[in-house]
Amino acid sequence: MNCSKSMIMEIEKLEEETGIRKCIRCGKCTASCTLAEICPDFSYRESPRGIIESVKRDYRIIFDQAIWECLECEECTRQCVSGIDYRRFIKGLRQIAIKCGVIPEGVKCTRCGRKFISVKTMNFIINRTQSSENLKSLLKICPVCRQRIYLKNWHGLKNWA
Repeated sequence: MNCSKSMIMEIEKLEEETGIRKCIRCGKCTASCTLAEICPDFSYRESPRGIIESVKRDYRIIFDQAIWECLECEECTRQCVSGIDYRRFIKGLRQIAIKCGVIPEGVKCTRCGRKFISVKTMNFIINRTQSSENLKSLLKICPVCRQRIYLKNWHGLKNWA
């Protein structure tokens, strides 16, 4: 993939699809960010608002480790008064980064193989929770796959496996 024009076009399309351009800078996303609660070295640069501002300035954000820090918990999306789908935006930025050969240090989902969280964030969660082996193995499954497991096991939905 040519990571100049095609990358910019993909990011612009992603901005449009997720509503990023509708951001009114209210700060609710950053105020509700779960990462801020659990990481003592959390910075504005890693926050939803900080990443949105970075994208508006230029498209070099895909080379920044900050896009891999997001936990994809969707709290910022729920709090957004403009209806921005931040989780989808972050996932899209990560996919563009991977297509461009930007492969960060990250934890891969043990089910689907996609990188979904930074090693730094995963290590923090494991150390903070003093996780058992069962919890550690569950934490290494991305949120999408965990949801599918839940739906299959507890709701008997066969086609979510």
